[in-house]
This record gives sequence, structure tokens and C-alpha cells, in this order.
Amino acid sequence: MKPTNEQQPWKKKSIFFNLPYWNALLLRHNLNVMHIEKNVYKSIISTLLHLKKKLKDGLNSRRDLEEMSIRHE
Repeated sequence: MKPTNEQQPWKKKSIFFNLPYWNALLLRHNLNVMHIEKNVYKSIISTLLHLKKKLKDGLNSRRDLEEMSIRHE
């Protein structure tokens, strides 16, 4: 019996299921909190200190804010 769309909404099977240990993992999709915190911290600090190479507040992001009517400057 083939599963219906309600039972299986995804069309593709991930290549990770081909790994021999993948079925034995208790938590297959895990976010690394340490790296997320580090990236958020770097982004906030570089924005506050106006560091040129890590600045996330560039011309394109300012134009996006104008188009979304969030920032008119």
C-alpha cells in the first residue's frame, strides 16, 4: 500500500537516510546553540560598533526596509 499525501507530505527522501547510523540517532536534526549564539552576538556587536567587514546594515538592507515601509530614512 502506497502512503497517501496526508501520511507522507514530503516528496524527496534525504540522502542522510542512506547513512548506516542515521536510523539509530535519537535526535536527527539538532541545532548547535553555541554557534547560533556566537553568530547572533557577532552580528549585534558588529552592527553596534559599525565594523565595516561584519556590518549587516548595508545599502541593500536599508532599501529593503524602505520598501517594507519600516524605515523611511
